Amino acid sequence: MFHQSSKQIFLGIFVALLLIAMPVYAVKNFKISKYRGGHQIWFEAEDFDELNPDTDYYYQVVDADGAFGQAITRSGGSGGMIRWTFDISAADGRRGKWYFWGRILNPDNRSDFMLVEGDPGDAEIPAGPPFPGGSGEAPFVKDDDRIFEDNVGPPWGWTGKSYVNLEGHVKELQDGQNTMYIFNREGNKTVFWDVFMWTDRSHYVPNDEDYRNAKIFVLSTASNPSPANGAIIRDTWVSLNWTPEGLVASHDVYFDEDSDDVNAGTGGTFRGNQTSNHFLVGLPGCPYPDGLVPGTTYYWRIDGVETDGVTKHRGTVWSFFIPSSKAYNPVPPDGAKFVAAGVTLTWAAGLGAELHTVYFGDDPETVANAVGGIPQMLTRYFPGELEFDRTYYWRVDEFDGAATHKGDIWSFTTMPADALERPSAVSTFHCIGVYWSPQGGSADKDVLVDYRPKGTSEWLQALTMRYNPISTTTEDKADYRGSIVNLTPETEYEIHLTLERTSETSTLEARTWSEDFPIGVTVKVDNQTGQYDITVSGTADAYLLYDGTDSTINVNNNSDYCIFINASYVVVRGFNLQGARKHGIYIEGGHDIIIEDCDISDWGDSDSGGIFGTNFRSGIFSPYLELKRVIIQRCKIHHPRYDTNSWAEGHNGYHPKGPNCIAFRDSAGNNVIRYNECWSDAEHYFKDPIAYRSNASYRGFPGPDSDIYCNYVADCWDDGIEAEGGGQNVRIWNNYMERCLTAIGNAPISIGPTYIWRNVSGESYCLRYKYGHFLKMGYAKGLEWMTGHMYVFHNTILQPDGKGFGGLGCARQVRYIYHCTTRNNILHVRETDAVSISYRGSDNDFDYDLHSKNVPARHESHGIKGIPTYVAGAGFDLTTMTGNFQLEKSSVGYDAGELIPNFSDGYTGVAPDMGAHESGWDDMEFGVNAYQ
Repeated sequence: MFHQSSKQIFLGIFVALLLIAMPVYAVKNFKISKYRGGHQIWFEAEDFDELNPDTDYYYQVVDADGAFGQAITRSGGSGGMIRWTFDISAADGRRGKWYFWGRILNPDNRSDFMLVEGDPGDAEIPAGPPFPGGSGEAPFVKDDDRIFEDNVGPPWGWTGKSYVNLEGHVKELQDGQNTMYIFNREGNKTVFWDVFMWTDRSHYVPNDEDYRNAKIFVLSTASNPSPANGAIIRDTWVSLNWTPEGLVASHDVYFDEDSDDVNAGTGGTFRGNQTSNHFLVGLPGCPYPDGLVPGTTYYWRIDGVETDGVTKHRGTVWSFFIPSSKAYNPVPPDGAKFVAAGVTLTWAAGLGAELHTVYFGDDPETVANAVGGIPQMLTRYFPGELEFDRTYYWRVDEFDGAATHKGDIWSFTTMPADALERPSAVSTFHCIGVYWSPQGGSADKDVLVDYRPKGTSEWLQALTMRYNPISTTTEDKADYRGSIVNLTPETEYEIHLTLERTSETSTLEARTWSEDFPIGVTVKVDNQTGQYDITVSGTADAYLLYDGTDSTINVNNNSDYCIFINASYVVVRGFNLQGARKHGIYIEGGHDIIIEDCDISDWGDSDSGGIFGTNFRSGIFSPYLELKRVIIQRCKIHHPRYDTNSWAEGHNGYHPKGPNCIAFRDSAGNNVIRYNECWSDAEHYFKDPIAYRSNASYRGFPGPDSDIYCNYVADCWDDGIEAEGGGQNVRIWNNYMERCLTAIGNAPISIGPTYIWRNVSGESYCLRYKYGHFLKMGYAKGLEWMTGHMYVFHNTILQPDGKGFGGLGCARQVRYIYHCTTRNNILHVRETDAVSISYRGSDNDFDYDLHSKNVPARHESHGIKGIPTYVAGAGFDLTTMTGNFQLEKSSVGYDAGELIPNFSDGYTGVAPDMGAHESGWDDMEFGVNAYQ
């Protein structure tokens, strides 16, 4: 009889399961979760087997086959009672409707009561037997405080909204203390509950997997550190403040610049015990009376001490940084190479700096000894157009109103003059983007691409690169652009390029990314109820890890963001993020940012009186145009606060407007979005889960040299993945998409190439239009934007119960397709469709596809028209996030594809199968647990 809450009780959830007859700290273990959305507090019977049997406890706790732990049995006779007292305000919960669920082991018992005393107006519940309803006593009043009076439900089933009147399982809880009781009038020693749950969201129905995924809540001694963990303090004194957690009477304070000593409580770091929750340092009469030292990181810890003076609860080590009086964090970084000749220099101001004087040149001694420069107020400097292939030196002196602090000497080297004629490469974990502008390139000559792991002898073929300079922009990086895919991380590759039918060749080396990022300092972040700012950067050799494992930031709609980022070389790991007014994570600036293992929900505001959400509010969002190398992996992003309008519901027009999961605006690219799960429910649909803008542009989403793969994407009124705009070496593969209008939006691709391969789509659904395209195709604001190439290989359109997607550029309408090559796709569209590929467009090459409906004339000379047959048991398994989509040996399309270099490697049989899943391969995997 539980239900889930849309209020932010999730992590702070210090629901203090405090038993009245025991010391207040006797029982602290319970479980918390927001798995599949909302906030849940879980109680297990075995958590309460130490209650005093002479007072509140009348039930036996025994082992039961199949139970999660020990289950409660009825004691018989005159009945019994169990009582829990919990405080939702201590957990940042708010008064209002809450929902109760319980897992039932016995379907036949109908003599039990669940009661809650949730507000002062509730009737006082008796402290012991006999209870009302027996021996002539009047029964409890259901409308007042009784939650249920029977255990209806299947064996081991969850009783609640699904089985019993919803009204019978709703309770108005009050701010602060609430009390939950379980009674029974008679007993027959029959096993009944073993798990209970409270939640504040009405649309959630629990299951056993949710309980298994819930985490044990560990009592914390303090939270909400001020200054925030990892903050930059621009002064030499600070007031430390924190929010006490738990029923502690006083606090032990530890403070020092040595993190190991603070962690161990040694070396004089203990600063005393006090009852107040603030502490001054850096002032006379306080620790560090002469002031804190600029350029130093300080660490502090707060341990809670209970009333006995002996029982202590260890706190987390927090830190803050006081910058040096000198300028720091130069951009470009010191020693950088291949810097653009038109670079603008920036830096972080030193402590107290009011004016900045920049010295710049190509001689290090001259820059080091320069004096008399002109001060400026801005922390940026444009040196003018620089020469190619030259090393420059620069220094920034800071004036703080009293003294000038001479800066360090930094340097960088600009790119060579012939850089555009030399081949270059941009790597990710599994792909390398290749760029080359050889002499003599032309539309009738391709570039042949061969590659091999360095140190091996066999050269392998990659897909050729087509000549395609885009004369209307400088965003295209070379005349020839292409990708080598399906590579091994942290591997050096040799790449050999040949301009077709010429003697023009070139060789380069490139290394794929390592999946192990070097961690320098780890900042452990505890539960927060306010926005957490990340403004301190790591380095390429020592990333700064912000570790939120088992921690929740629940801002309860009081802050725009849960996490704010303006930093580089940082890892943001393991956070549960809830309640952001706008975006769960907001990236204002930076690069080389890793966001992983996070759970983000309940974000966004409304621009329509609480009906629909404001457009583009996202779980992870950035408008920063120079954003690059952001990795979002193994995150669950789900259940925004507000819904999106469908194409049938007016909301400033009929195009869907509402929340996204991940959104970058026209970023500089080289981003990776992988192994994520983006889903919701029917009342909280997304606009486009993985998408942003601008489609009529030369950048767009996700930016050049970016990968999107192995994600599960569902529940949107428009495009599941919208990769539109420049599309320059953008690669999309191995994703599963369902319950969307369009699976992948690619309208238009202005630079290219974009590669789309081995993706699978399930059910398509949208009000008004009913269903949409597998690939959108088409243009935005005009055909002039359709100038980039696309490659579409080995994808599968499933038709579960005939409710799948339409084909390429076709479903309810036929759209334009330009510069597109397809091979080995299963284009099984709905029976009512007329075509599998739109017939509008030019410069296309459609062939070797299995298509159930018509295709453009003079195409698919080796294609097959028919309906695929899959192996027994084929399909997608939502519980495991895996799927088998292999063709039967007797099916059309089996062993009927064309070998595509670098894309069909490893096939079995005489030729590659058509579709995403080759016969004999392991099941395809998607989401947070894929390919670990």
